Amino acid sequence: AIDVYYLKKGYKKYRFSLDDNIRFLLNLNQNKDVYKTMFEDPYLATLKTIHDKYGSKFHVNIYYETPMFGGFNLSEMTDRYKDEWKANSDWLRLSFHANADYPDRPYAHASYEQMYTEAERVHKEILRFAGKEAFAGTVTTVHWGDCSVEGARALRDLGYREFVSSYNKTA
Repeated sequence: AIDVYYLKKGYKKYRFSLDDNIRFLLNLNQNKDVYKTMFEDPYLATLKTIHDKYGSKFHVNIYYETPMFGGFNLSEMTDRYKDEWKANSDWLRLSFHANADYPDRPYAHASYEQMYTEAERVHKEILRFAGKEAFAGTVTTVHWGDCSVEGARALRDLGYREFVSSYNKTA
């Protein structure tokens, strides 16, 4: 069973949730000795421009690692920008998305242990490099928007209370 809520006062409100993110973190890490601010990264600069102009808030779902681009993972991410993450956490939050882009639909049949381990590893790194203020720890969209019942239980045990998905039914 799931609970579905209708927001009567939700008119003219929206949510920006951005999936499949890690490349901008790699870029920040590669330019940690060049960028004076994390908003010199083109991706984050765009988000900040939209936020400054329209008041938009962003929820950025991130991977732990990418085998492309030299095999970067979040344990390598600099904490140089931690104060900036905290200072902008009212509109810019990070959350678990998946271990990596592949395989497709990684959590459709995931065990409790797999989901818990992979999500907790991302949580730990977000807290380290961005701080608890920038961690959107109660809501996420897992990669492909689906997971097993055991995976959902693991997310619940990690503190998630909201699971965003497109709820597309496929044959």
